[in-house]
Amino acid sequence: MATPLGWLLRAAGQQPWQRLVSALGDRLDEVAQSAPEFPIELFDAMVASGRPRLTEAMARAVDTTDDRHATLRQRLAATGNAQVASRAIYFWGLPDQRTVFAAARPDDPAWADLAATILTLTKPEWVRATVVSPFPDLITHAFAVAGKELTRAELLRGLLSIVDAGGSLDDPALLAVVERAGTSPGTDRASLAQLVSEAEGTAGAIEELREEANAGQLALRSQLDWDRILAAHGREPFGETATTLLAGRPDCPEDVQLALYATHPLAVVTVARPGVVLLAAPLPARDAPAVAKRRADAAVKAGLPADVLLQATPAAAVLEALHRHRVVLDELRALVADRLGADVHRWRALRARVKSHRGSIMDLLTGEPSGRPPTGWPDAKPMPDVSERKTVNGIRAAFLALLDAAPTDTHLALLDHLDDHTIYDLLCRGRWRDEWLDAALASPNPALCRSLSTRRDLDPAAIDRLATRDDPVVNNQLFRATTYSWHLRERILSQRPFGDTGPVPLDPALRGHLLAYKGGSGTSPYYARDAIDCADLDLQLHIPRHRLVKGEIPQLRFVVNVWRRHGRAAVDKLLAVTNGPATYRGRLLSPSVIKRVSGADPDLLARLEDEVTRGETAAAQLALLRGATGPHSAVLQESHDWDWAAIRDEHAARPFPDDVLAGLCRPGCPPWFRSAFATPLEAGLTRGESPAELLATIPVERELMLRLIASGRLSWSDVFAHGRPAAEALTMLTFLKEEEQLEGLAALRPVVESTVAGQPEAWVLAAHMLPDFTGSVAEMLYTARVATG
Repeated sequence: MATPLGWLLRAAGQQPWQRLVSALGDRLDEVAQSAPEFPIELFDAMVASGRPRLTEAMARAVDTTDDRHATLRQRLAATGNAQVASRAIYFWGLPDQRTVFAAARPDDPAWADLAATILTLTKPEWVRATVVSPFPDLITHAFAVAGKELTRAELLRGLLSIVDAGGSLDDPALLAVVERAGTSPGTDRASLAQLVSEAEGTAGAIEELREEANAGQLALRSQLDWDRILAAHGREPFGETATTLLAGRPDCPEDVQLALYATHPLAVVTVARPGVVLLAAPLPARDAPAVAKRRADAAVKAGLPADVLLQATPAAAVLEALHRHRVVLDELRALVADRLGADVHRWRALRARVKSHRGSIMDLLTGEPSGRPPTGWPDAKPMPDVSERKTVNGIRAAFLALLDAAPTDTHLALLDHLDDHTIYDLLCRGRWRDEWLDAALASPNPALCRSLSTRRDLDPAAIDRLATRDDPVVNNQLFRATTYSWHLRERILSQRPFGDTGPVPLDPALRGHLLAYKGGSGTSPYYARDAIDCADLDLQLHIPRHRLVKGEIPQLRFVVNVWRRHGRAAVDKLLAVTNGPATYRGRLLSPSVIKRVSGADPDLLARLEDEVTRGETAAAQLALLRGATGPHSAVLQESHDWDWAAIRDEHAARPFPDDVLAGLCRPGCPPWFRSAFATPLEAGLTRGESPAELLATIPVERELMLRLIASGRLSWSDVFAHGRPAAEALTMLTFLKEEEQLEGLAALRPVVESTVAGQPEAWVLAAHMLPDFTGSVAEMLYTARVATG
């Protein structure tokens, strides 16, 4: 995880890096894990410092396999540093291992210690890179431990390294290796070097690919003679593993890709760099669907030009890939509008053709359909179970890509003709159009609203409008959304309709989901008010076993609702419940409420209703809040249906304490109230106080600050200018996505440049101050600059 000092260094512009590295000294050890993200000039200066502990930490920080870190690994390896080598042995790939061993320094005492360790290793992969080292004893150890696994090129390279270190091929201990390497004891150095060059070049690569293809060995060849590779493949095709390794190289030419594709098409399209030639190659007789899908997916993912994709075959595979990657080509939009428009007959004919069409998208859309036109919608199927929220794939995904490219008017013209499954595909998984909502609400076909209700990107207004359909299936999906209002949740559970349809029963899937929760692991699906107005008695008695109704008035409302809907016998059943993990001493109601609602008084229900009605007024709620003394007051935990607007208006006239309003920001609180009052900082911003005033007294709170930055109520400039303590303000950057980090760094950079830039002494003082400095980042850097002159 990046440290605060690491973020300051990442934000630094051009600096006298060598002086800065020298001045910071051991303090750089704590930021070494961030080194891969530093400016490359700083990375190089840190490497050049030659400090063992720092170099070792940098080697640990560099990703062992990430191609983006390949240059950094090579920079570290080229130092020949023993600490780097000790890391590379166990975690880096063979090319990087060989680089660091080739640069090893025999006169470095650290290498003597490492060599002693290597002589105890017995795994071939840990020692084979030593064949390029200047240590004959390590090379002979590699021959002994990994001799059977070393390639001829490695054996020859090891022998050459021994000769260069002063050894001789006449050594009796090397005779077996010399023979296996295909040379002789009398071979001179120049001839041996020539053998090494050939074995480590294309000829040796072909030999190894024939015997036992290995990714690490092939990666040692930075360049290959691809004409020789192509000729060798023509004489005798390479096996699947060798084909995969060759086709997966970024420098593999398209003509070689095509030749390899002819023998192992699926292997090639899985790893090869997407290109026009490979995309246009004929599909094989075997594995054709898999080959088509993988090469189309790679082509779309790589962003090949639209004209290439529109001419690629088969059309269905390319269209499915466009849908999978959420790509809608402008050229496809134009083509769909021009060739299909809103003509239902053309769309129906197209749907009938797309499954069997083997040509390109361009052919599919510009060609004239042949044969008898379909009378019904092709491949018509009923709507899938919306509870499963299935993804769209295959031919349906391909057709959806075409629908996504069509204008909204075309959708509106087609909705009365599409089968219900295609309606689901479009409205659940297609690209959102505002006009869909009006069309769905006006349609007698329930599939439209049901499909829309499964979307998780619906805004609260759309959810409220869909709920007016009074469809249990729709309500089931809306209930599981995260952006619907508290009152809509209550309305669904109470089964109250928006129209004159009578009660809207709970969808069996939703009822089963809610009744299935038995506590223990997993997130509770209930909130505090769910039981109060739930019309399903079984569910109403089940919910408070796991989520209590708190407060006298909310509990009395609970009792009144049960009594009105289900009679006094249901109330007695409620009072008799004695088990549940969230109960009041084994009961669902408090002892005082149980006492008040027990008995046979014929006027009891009426009196309770009167009391509840008075207790639920805005005036009564405001009086309760005036009695709250802090954020943990019991009244704030009660399950009231708070009059949020009245509380806001009362606060404007006679302010409540900020922490009381913050205590109200619990589940059920509307977003506008939460964003205004959830914390003292938000309350202050709502009052119009400046960030500078507020952040001078309110410490940085990461999640809150990030939320306010995302909503535009604070800026990164505010955080770095005024947020305190400085270390916490900088640490916030650690928890962001890369693009958000860049935004924060852009705001931090001018703060650094206007204070400590170009001043190594100021950097040292700032690094010393940073852990305990209680002020802001800007204040700390300014203080460091002034103090060091």
